[in-house]
Amino acid sequence: MRCDQHDKSAFKQISRCLHAAFIVVACVLGIPGAGLGHASTQGFDGSVLLRTCQAAAQVKALSVICQTYINGFLDTTAYDESGRAKPAPSFCLAEPDKERLPTVVVVWLNAHPEYLKQPAPAALRSALSDNFPCKTGARKAK
Repeated sequence: MRCDQHDKSAFKQISRCLHAAFIVVACVLGIPGAGLGHASTQGFDGSVLLRTCQAAAQVKALSVICQTYINGFLDTTAYDESGRAKPAPSFCLAEPDKERLPTVVVVWLNAHPEYLKQPAPAALRSALSDNFPCKTGARKAK
């Protein structure tokens, strides 16, 4: 087996596990449509992101889901499908900032309840833009 084939297989396995974990968490949190194929991602709004990240300190699986969601968001804002860098996002992160992102997101969403009904990516982008604005001439997050 070639290395890239092994990597793709491992990624698929991890993806399936995360999806299964999301369905379990979604059911526990009461997300409508959880476990119904594509519908399971339709209810992922700011309120679900808040509840997931807020409970992360008590439930290890929620911690993993919160951090994985944020990391996935950061990856997709940095690269397009062909692996080329996208234009810089509206926020700038230093590597140490990434560890505290779940806490930053929880604090920001609690302070901005108008984003709880927005799609999670929109709420997350606003939270990051407000908390990690780019300074003139600074490199933006990748």
